[in-house]
Amino acid sequence: MATTIETIGAHPAPRSHRYYVAMAIGFIVLIVAAFSERYYWRLTGIEPATPLVHVHAATFSAWFLLLFAQTGLVAVNRRDLHRRLGLAGAALVPLVLGTSVMTSVAAARAGWNPAGLPGGVQGFLVLGIVDTLLFAGFATAAIRYRHRSEVHKRLIVLASASLLWAAVSRLPSATGFVVVPNPPPLAGLIACFVLFAGLALSGPTYDFCTGRRVSRLELCGGVLIVAGRPIARLIAGTDVWQAIGARLIS
Repeated sequence: MATTIETIGAHPAPRSHRYYVAMAIGFIVLIVAAFSERYYWRLTGIEPATPLVHVHAATFSAWFLLLFAQTGLVAVNRRDLHRRLGLAGAALVPLVLGTSVMTSVAAARAGWNPAGLPGGVQGFLVLGIVDTLLFAGFATAAIRYRHRSEVHKRLIVLASASLLWAAVSRLPSATGFVVVPNPPPLAGLIACFVLFAGLALSGPTYDFCTGRRVSRLELCGGVLIVAGRPIARLIAGTDVWQAIGARLIS
């Protein structure tokens, strides 16, 4: 079957519920693998975090657990509960947005720049800002198109994938490949970027491999998420962002 790229205004081809459930599970496994040693296993106080970090982690975790619950409800045809629980998802969007920005700013104030990005802490801060803005855009669009289920589901996956760089970038240290606070070698960074790109473009890849039409909306969204990495690096070293970043963390 020939694969075509449809227009944004067209109705995307229906996709198996198994894809969405599998992606939700995969996202959660990734997050647990990345953050268990540095956060989840340390909630007893071995390495106490600030209240802001706890709130950020709680909202972050709640988003992905809700994603799993929502995909599961649709898979078992409980769309009535799915719609009701969707109200909680909509309420989580500003919480994820707010806590993500505040946590990024707090980390910059603490001098957090583990990857050694150009521009110092202001350079690292822009990564969090870019990811948060992408999430907010995709999640808001998903709420707007909640009555077009195929578009809505694709936008939710994009919103979720845009949050995953924090988890993906921690895998080298979580697996022992890198000892904190040393930055990962080039091979590790490339592996992280490839994995992140694979997650962001998982929908179009799945559709292409299964002979479905590829949604231009989802393809462009995935490319935008991937492009966020080099775009953030370009912004990081500019005088304009350095001034903005300095103001944010002052």
